[in-house]
Parts: sequence; structure tokens; C-alpha cells
Amino acid sequence: MKAKDLFDAIKRKINREIIVFGISGDEICSVEVNIDDIPRETVDVVTDMLMDKGYEFSIEDGFYGKDVLYVSYCENGF
Repeated sequence: MKAKDLFDAIKRKINREIIVFGISGDEICSVEVNIDDIPRETVDVVTDMLMDKGYEFSIEDGFYGKDVLYVSYCENGF
């Protein structure tokens, strides 16, 4: 699965805009999405999907104390 396809799947499941903050060439490498008021079950489905595909991710406090899911991955290894 290409990174863009996975990021699109995250966007569909969480139903939020993803913010791209890392690009290598024409490839999306890193995104963030606000998950502050997303049900934990939905977040668990997404993080399980990320683990299954070998993507690096973290859930951290973003701006204004909101929970943010950060995902990093580049298919070319960068």
C-alpha cells in the first residue's frame, strides 16, 4: 500500500483533514491529524492498521492541548 493510499484511509476513518508536513520528492512522508474528540475505538482501528503496515506513528499533545496523531513513512526509505 502506498503512503498516500494509507493516509487517505486514515482520513476516511477519522473523517478529518490531514495536514501534510513532510514530503520527499513527490511522495508524502509525514502527516498529522487532530484526534482530540475522535472515539478511542476509531483511533485504535487506525493505529492497528498503521502497526500492521509498519508505519511509525505517535499520539501527542498538539497545539492548544489537543491530541494529535503523527504518522511518518516514506516508501523510498527517507
